[in-house]
Amino acid sequence: MACILALETAGKLTAVEVRGQLAIHEELAHITVKINRQPG
Repeated sequence: MACILALETAGKLTAVEVRGQLAIHEELAHITVKINRQPG
């Protein structure tokens, strides 16, 4: 399976951090993360 995820945040969250958290799900063969920064 694959996962495409778009997040909106004013925080310092990175795509690498999100991919790392999702990596525990072995069934996800491909993970794409897009971070949309908002002024905060």
